[in-house]
Amino acid sequence: MQHPPVRLRRRPRVRSRRGFAISSLLLLLASASSICSGIATTTVPDGPLRPDEAALLGIFKGTVEVTASAAKIDRAKLLERVFEHGTVEYVQYSDDDRRNTRITTSPAARTPRGWPRGDAKPVMVGVPGESTSWLVRDGDSVVMPVQLDLGQSVSVRYDPPEVRFFSGPDPKPVDMGVRVYDLHGTGSPEHTGSLRVTMVDRGVRRIRTPGGTFDVVMYRSDYEGDIGPASVKDVGIVFVSPTHGVVASVNHKKVSAMIFYNKDTRLAFALASPSGGGSGD
Repeated sequence: MQHPPVRLRRRPRVRSRRGFAISSLLLLLASASSICSGIATTTVPDGPLRPDEAALLGIFKGTVEVTASAAKIDRAKLLERVFEHGTVEYVQYSDDDRRNTRITTSPAARTPRGWPRGDAKPVMVGVPGESTSWLVRDGDSVVMPVQLDLGQSVSVRYDPPEVRFFSGPDPKPVDMGVRVYDLHGTGSPEHTGSLRVTMVDRGVRRIRTPGGTFDVVMYRSDYEGDIGPASVKDVGIVFVSPTHGVVASVNHKKVSAMIFYNKDTRLAFALASPSGGGSGD
């Protein structure tokens, strides 16, 4: 069943408090979205990769290849797989670097008041030294209410929670409120804003990664809006296997602040070990 669109209270489009540098906000934004029924087997038109999607995959420099697949994948199994616990090795790619990293999915100790309460218990997805994300089941979707940026010592809260994966029809575009908090601050948000989020199921593909070849569902997310002093435009694609979880993802983010700062970054992950996948982004 498709969820009705969520109406948000209007927030100030730009709000900035002294003491939180623009460069810190940009680093946070660059890492925030890069880490994860009967209608579940509905045929979704996949078609060829769009030009911008093919360009995104260029960051892998030939180590990841995406082709067509005739496989039938139960989307509901993807959601179940995302909540499995474990630690998995990925190759992390940026425009000027490539290194291995380990992403861990572990049970969350509690479900804070106001979070969706589904059948699956919430999990935490941790990238060492970088971020921790909370994932929660909400009907036919997996959503992320909160994320910590460990390097910048800030938390980011999403209202409504950001949809990461889903098994039903494509969600309608939604205006997602964003609040950024300094973990050592007063408790008031350092920055607020909103992003227009559009997420679609791009169909079943076959993907070759350093960790093996898998039939996967490809999800695409587009974000555009303002957070604090920065204007953000982001596109991301993620490939999810019902047996190995997230096997690859890539994000391209463009951030500008006033007239003096423009940042264009890409960040990607691909499964490095054939032993399994996870729910990381």
